[in-house]
Amino acid sequence: MHLQRLVFNFETFNNEKLNQHFEFPNVLDLKPYSYHEVMRKEGRLNEDKVNEGEEDEKVDEEADDKKDDEEPQPDIVEDDCFEYKLVGVNMHSGTANAGHYWSYINTVRGFEEHAGDDQRWADTEGD
Repeated sequence: MHLQRLVFNFETFNNEKLNQHFEFPNVLDLKPYSYHEVMRKEGRLNEDKVNEGEEDEKVDEEADDKKDDEEPQPDIVEDDCFEYKLVGVNMHSGTANAGHYWSYINTVRGFEEHAGDDQRWADTEGD
């Protein structure tokens, strides 16, 4: 994920750095925002098409039986991986036009249930 941290000020005609505080969880679950989850909540998902074990013939028969007034749904295979772990953060000190970058990298791999102080974050520097 990348955040736009610079904006152009049309009054001063200069770039300005945004310094607001931003928090990000150690583990981010995007399942509530996935196509299939949103369609389920709206009651618009044909559950038979989602199951990967269904035979192609059954899916084809259901497609033929659809009414003309129903909205067609694309054939999108439901993924089961929606969790993302925060493994690195880039930092910047300075102004919008000059400064120094460095990063923190989480050296522990895997999804711990209680990610906390025991995680190891390494500090790296770069220009």
